Amino acid sequence: MKTISVVITTYNQESFITKCIESVLMQQGDFQLEVVIGDDHSTDGTRKIIERYQEKNPDIIKMISTPENNGMQQNLKRCLDCCSGDFVAVCEGDDYWIDPGKLNKQMEFLDANPDCSMCFNSIMLFIEKDGTSFQHIEQQNLLTERFSTEDLIESNFIGNFSCCMYRTSIIRQLPEKLFQLRFADWLFNLCCSQFGPIGYLSEMMSVYRIHEKGVWSRKNLLQQNKAIFRSLRKFDLLSDHRFSATIKETKNKIKKDTLSYSSNYLVFWRAFEGILSLVSRLIFTTGKFLRRSIRYKNNPSEIGESLYSKYYRKKYVTVVSMILNSGYFNEESYLEQYPGVRLSGYTPVIHYLLIGGFSGYNPGPDFHSSHYLDAYPDVKQARINPLVHYLKHGVREGRVTRPVG
Repeated sequence: MKTISVVITTYNQESFITKCIESVLMQQGDFQLEVVIGDDHSTDGTRKIIERYQEKNPDIIKMISTPENNGMQQNLKRCLDCCSGDFVAVCEGDDYWIDPGKLNKQMEFLDANPDCSMCFNSIMLFIEKDGTSFQHIEQQNLLTERFSTEDLIESNFIGNFSCCMYRTSIIRQLPEKLFQLRFADWLFNLCCSQFGPIGYLSEMMSVYRIHEKGVWSRKNLLQQNKAIFRSLRKFDLLSDHRFSATIKETKNKIKKDTLSYSSNYLVFWRAFEGILSLVSRLIFTTGKFLRRSIRYKNNPSEIGESLYSKYYRKKYVTVVSMILNSGYFNEESYLEQYPGVRLSGYTPVIHYLLIGGFSGYNPGPDFHSSHYLDAYPDVKQARINPLVHYLKHGVREGRVTRPVG
């Protein structure tokens, strides 16, 4: 009777590990089961759960622990080194199997196809957040049961470790350098595929759990594509560049997809930034107005000058100086007549120059803007501040500053 070794790798997965172990122990078939569980120094209750299962199944379960966290790659390596079976299957600690005949079916497939280096089954993706599930998208269009290294380079249709079974003899031939790199299931499977075709069983027999703590599922598309690029570069070196042409084609496709995603993301982000900027300005302006209103209510003399007022004061420095030196502009009188000026953000003289004069506001008791505009339509038509017009032209032309009599 052949032995199947099942490797369970885990770290801080106390919420998932029970279901994972139970799904492995329920396997049935004409084989002897060996379960090697590698706990990578979990700090939650994962280890205690494993120990309870080991106590109940001492002839089946081997537990490998470590005094410190060493990462997924080294954890997997230690577990593989402890396997004594003819075949090795992997079930990651947050995944689980749903078919009690999974191991037996995969063993029978490899026995019937001795040239295959490994095999995998169809997987169900389970979204932990909302409870939805569906077949792995990359597997929905698979039409054959044998795949090459080139096929796997073009698309990681396998999906994860938990649906795979390997020949132990193939794992023992993998380069030691592989385990010195940061790798995931895709790179591992690519290396195995060099020793023979990959077999596919279309039955859905395992579940890949997608949750917020998942190493892969928490990455966005750009991060995932960067990780794929790194895996392809590593495999290109490990395979002595024998698949460089296919790797280059795959990289170009990923670049195109990433560029499309980035462009769409950029368009969305720029639109969002525009809306955010508009809302921020609205909030700022409203807040500023409210602050000015409160300050005016408490102390009308302490209203500050706005940036616009400062800008125009610098821009029209000569004209402002002319108005202030004319003797016609009285700031105290102007504010007393038109108290709303205090809330405008403009200094009184700038307000009169840009707004008040055209609205008929009088700069002081000796100049009546409304009279000047009504008496001299050419000034109103030319859109010139009445006092400025008078000082530049009206004095010389003999025009009057207020009603006579």
